[in-house]
Amino acid sequence: MKYYLSIVFNSLIVIVTAIVMYGYFQPKEGKNGKERGLSSFRYFTIDSNVFSAFVSAIYLVFITSGKQIPEWLMVLKFVASVTVMLTFLTVMLYLGPTYGYKNQLSDVNIHMHLMGPLMAAITCCFFENNMKLEIWQMLLGLVPTALYGLEYILMVSRKKKWPDFYGFAKSNLSLSGTLMMILTSIICLLMGFVYNH
Repeated sequence: MKYYLSIVFNSLIVIVTAIVMYGYFQPKEGKNGKERGLSSFRYFTIDSNVFSAFVSAIYLVFITSGKQIPEWLMVLKFVASVTVMLTFLTVMLYLGPTYGYKNQLSDVNIHMHLMGPLMAAITCCFFENNMKLEIWQMLLGLVPTALYGLEYILMVSRKKKWPDFYGFAKSNLSLSGTLMMILTSIICLLMGFVYNH
């Protein structure tokens, strides 16, 4: 049963994310498709969901070909799931109350902010938990958040090429970054606990 559920969930993640991204690369609001599509990658939501879909696609190749899932791929799947769960919790705890849940959960955001992350977490923790994660492997989930955080600070505060679309600079970028890393650590450990049990 786990085998088939994993295929269904991973397929949905890949297909729906691909459809959403195809839409982002269509001309709109005076921008050509390429410009609009590439500019969407400045958002953590896009990066995390595309990362999750990419890993799910690799997972599907191994599952459907009958090959044994290597440990590195299981860890990578866990990291990708942590990343989209950070997107989900950021929306639930910060973006939703700040900008409105209707805005954050409408149109394609219902997948990118809600369904995609939940499917990734469920399939990772309940259908694909075929190893015992060590603490250091769980905490690898911090890496994407740290890398994006550094990029955000650089592009918003230093180079000023991005607007402060999350509103972090209005308060304190360093404090916001620290809180995001703490939240990500909690996600890593909680998901790791569920995964191992």
